Amino acid sequence: MPSTVQHLTLDNGLRVILRHAPQLKRCAAAVRVMAGSHDAPGSYAGLAHFLEHLLFLGTERFPLDDGLMRYVQRHGGQVNASTRERTTDYFFEVPQAAFEGGLKRLCDMLAHPVFDRQRQLRERDVIHAEFIAWSRNTQAQGQFSLLQNVSQRHPLSGFHAGNRHSLPVHSIHFQTSLQGFHQRFYQGAQMILSLSGPQSLEELATLAHDVASGMAKGEWNEQAAPPTLADSKLLPTLSAQQLDVLQAVEHQPEGLEQAIDYLSTWLTDTRPGGLLAMLRQQDLAQSIEFSPLYCFAGQALLHTQLKLNDAAASGQVQMLLQDWLRFFRDADRTSLNLEYASLQQRREQVASALDLACRDSAGKAYGALNTQAQLALRTLLDSLLESPSPSV
Repeated sequence: MPSTVQHLTLDNGLRVILRHAPQLKRCAAAVRVMAGSHDAPGSYAGLAHFLEHLLFLGTERFPLDDGLMRYVQRHGGQVNASTRERTTDYFFEVPQAAFEGGLKRLCDMLAHPVFDRQRQLRERDVIHAEFIAWSRNTQAQGQFSLLQNVSQRHPLSGFHAGNRHSLPVHSIHFQTSLQGFHQRFYQGAQMILSLSGPQSLEELATLAHDVASGMAKGEWNEQAAPPTLADSKLLPTLSAQQLDVLQAVEHQPEGLEQAIDYLSTWLTDTRPGGLLAMLRQQDLAQSIEFSPLYCFAGQALLHTQLKLNDAAASGQVQMLLQDWLRFFRDADRTSLNLEYASLQQRREQVASALDLACRDSAGKAYGALNTQAQLALRTLLDSLLESPSPSV
């Protein structure tokens, strides 16, 4: 049985997405705050990430031992959070009987953090330990190195993880910035709450009203538009037969993220007739991965990574990639659209409550490629095909 979805807005401005999915055995909640590391003061790298950590340390109503993290763990569930460039996400999944208690704790910790200095000092040490681990992680450093190819004026090229030196807890100005960031963005108009579970839409709506209506009311704060991603065309790089192709696109229409997901589905398809099958047949490449490293306000930084065979010429591989993109842009995709719609339907049917809630709060619900996304796909492909001639 397909799930049903309802959208509503509470009096405090909080947008709520409710999903009744009768096949689910568990329930999940996800909150997306429309603010991330690029919205924090540039003088305090990691402030948004630091706040995310602080919120899990308990409130007056629900101290640490009874806060969301330990509550969910006691009930055998999952809980986590993630700070991205322009968003911060909090999410958990538990058995139905524990759902209301989890939602109460989630909303309370977002609305009523305790900015105790000793707590902050201890958590700053945790952030610093994460920074040390990040600095030693080969994969993380590889991605950071890739991001250095974008314009130095764009915050994507900067450091935003935070460490002991960028988070001066004893500074009054830092405390003002930290609490000001929370007050500005952690309020109803700047957040989206999604609930998914086997309960009826009426039950979920009642739960949302009862628990989330107490969160602060506010007004939408426009996130500052970023500068241009790249000052010039980004050139591919080749290292140990790994070809990394970065492409920056600007001024893309709504529907960009769905268009990227659709393109990724077919670009990385392993079946005969696809790009990867052709590359393998010609003994040029072993694998291909495609992902957005960044996407906001009509901008996107797309990364295509190919593992080349020893004798493969990178220029030839890049030419084939461009040829495939051109063919894909100009082809009749009617049958692919129908197949994609069926694929999305199957994905939704087997998705967990947590996956559904997170996708809803992020505006990425499983669905067919709609008209707006089809237009965005055409614009995206046109932009990708403006790349320069292949080189290394």
